[in-house]
Amino acid sequence: MKNNSKVPFFKEKTFFSLTLVTVLALAGVITVASLINRQQKNPFVDLNETESTSDEGSTTPGQVIEGTTPNENDGQEDESTGDSQVIIDAGQSTEEPTVVIENPTTDSQGVAVDVNPLTLMFTEEDTIGWPVEGSVILEFSMDGSVYFPTLDQYKYNPSMLIQSEVNTPVLAGADCIIKEIGTNEEIGTYVVMSLGSDYELTYGQLKSLEVSEGDKITAGDIVGYVDEPTKYYVVEGCNLYVKLVQGDTPVDPLDYIR
Repeated sequence: MKNNSKVPFFKEKTFFSLTLVTVLALAGVITVASLINRQQKNPFVDLNETESTSDEGSTTPGQVIEGTTPNENDGQEDESTGDSQVIIDAGQSTEEPTVVIENPTTDSQGVAVDVNPLTLMFTEEDTIGWPVEGSVILEFSMDGSVYFPTLDQYKYNPSMLIQSEVNTPVLAGADCIIKEIGTNEEIGTYVVMSLGSDYELTYGQLKSLEVSEGDKITAGDIVGYVDEPTKYYVVEGCNLYVKLVQGDTPVDPLDYIR
């Protein structure tokens, strides 16, 4: 009787053991399946494939790979950016645009623009306009001496004096560039104008100048105004000092003034 009572106990223990083994087996299957699924969904880039792409030196057109690991053979990051290498879309150009000026001598409306508004050229056949209206009270003379009333002496005269009044506008006799502006004891404030071809015209005894050194002006523009005469020309009265030279040689302004 004792042996028969133990049989159900052993059957129940065997059933429990089989059930536990089955549960553990199912858990193992589920775990393996989960690992396989995660491996298939791995988002990371295969480094071996990246190195293969770098070694070939080319990518599929239109492909962009950003943030990839720098080539191990380089041993350092890109010096220009300090970031990881970036493969730019092959369809995107990185060249700077080329600016083409179709016609630099025309404005936006196609109207011609003078890029060199003042070309200086002066010859013996050219003329100079009168800077002020008035009589010549002291003529040019390099062949013989002339009398200077204020100085009370005779001497050569490389210029001429044109009688005028204080505050009279003084006009440029020709197209020119203002080469020099200065002041000295004899002719007061003066302006030297380059006419071109080594010709230079000087006006003296001026005030209230309308020009500056380097200015390009045209014939008839106001240079300044007549000032009181200096102590060298008190007796002669108010006048404009005019001197014309070719190189270092004074020439008679009256040979050119018309």
